[in-house]
Amino acid sequence: MITLKSGKKIQFLLSSGMMGFNGDGPTKFHKIIYYFLEGFGLFQPNLFSIVLKTISLEKISGPRKIRPIDHGWWNNYGLGNPGLYSFLDRYAAKIKKKNNLIISIFVRNTEQLKVFIENISFHFPNILAVELNISCSNFKEEKFDDPNFVEELVSFWNYMAPTIPLILKVGEQNDCIRIAKITEGMIDALDINSIARDSGAHSGEVAQITNWQILKSMAENTSTPIIGPSVWHYRDIEKLFDLGAKAISFGSISMIHPKRPWGPILPNLYVRKFIRGE
Repeated sequence: MITLKSGKKIQFLLSSGMMGFNGDGPTKFHKIIYYFLEGFGLFQPNLFSIVLKTISLEKISGPRKIRPIDHGWWNNYGLGNPGLYSFLDRYAAKIKKKNNLIISIFVRNTEQLKVFIENISFHFPNILAVELNISCSNFKEEKFDDPNFVEELVSFWNYMAPTIPLILKVGEQNDCIRIAKITEGMIDALDINSIARDSGAHSGEVAQITNWQILKSMAENTSTPIIGPSVWHYRDIEKLFDLGAKAISFGSISMIHPKRPWGPILPNLYVRKFIRGE
């Protein structure tokens, strides 16, 4: 479990995109399915800290392709989103009513980060944390190859928003060890993204070898708590804790597809089983 600077705790997360921009689901179809699953007790969103789909200052358009692969998923989603101000217009009222949400953001400089800080501080005093996404596998931003630039963003966040917990989302394309070391003491946690493969991204069990090595290496080189990724089976939870994770993120395993129709039912079962100590 991770204790944030606010004193709130996170242990099990639904990763960015699983629940859309407001925590209800990424599409109307998902919202309906989640509603019925919740009614039957098969999905309990309050068991999780929910990371919303990443928002940028300006609208980003891009492909929305996804398909199941052996032991995981392939996607080419990029960072498609309506932009901050459309996001606020559409979803702010709904988000204010929830207390288990983490807002995920993407910025290109400290000027954009300042705009986010001002709006998040004003609109969302109840959020658990903010995730700064510097690692989208489908969206290349060369500045994030420079750990010093990442340190600049994190330092600016601490200066402007010292009371709002910050999670940094990294991936294999980043210099994860150096970033972990250089931001130690300035962030509340590190999260790990999907891996870039086949002109897109792989997630799920297929990403475990890469992402679990990143997790292990960061855990050995920093005291910053790390959120374990790429869960596919219940036994993976214990494996991730053994590797040094302090919390667990459920991503691809939560997706709904005709070949995997259970969607968020499995993470729900896993968390309940873990809580029971089985």
